Amino acid sequence: MKRLLNRLPPVATIILALVFCFANPYTSKALNGSTVVIIFVALILPAVLVLISIPFRNNMLKSIGFCLSLPCGLYLGLAGIPSYWALIIVFIAFYPFIKIRGQ
Repeated sequence: MKRLLNRLPPVATIILALVFCFANPYTSKALNGSTVVIIFVALILPAVLVLISIPFRNNMLKSIGFCLSLPCGLYLGLAGIPSYWALIIVFIAFYPFIKIRGQ
């Protein structure tokens, strides 16, 4: 159960980022390519780093993923309150609490 809870925040961040890019319920317009690249680099890659850090028990990767995703996550979460994107802040806030040791 702990392993599942440890993987939930980065997986949920990836899912929310993909929904933002490809199935945004707030607009019918498609995002341009540069926005998709920014979301990929600023949210999806750091979440993947956090996911990789869990089985390898590497706190440095987890910290890097948290620091890289925080600015974009805060912007998306705070720019459109109330919206679904505020959940990104919640999921990113759980990154530091993911247990790396003692699994």
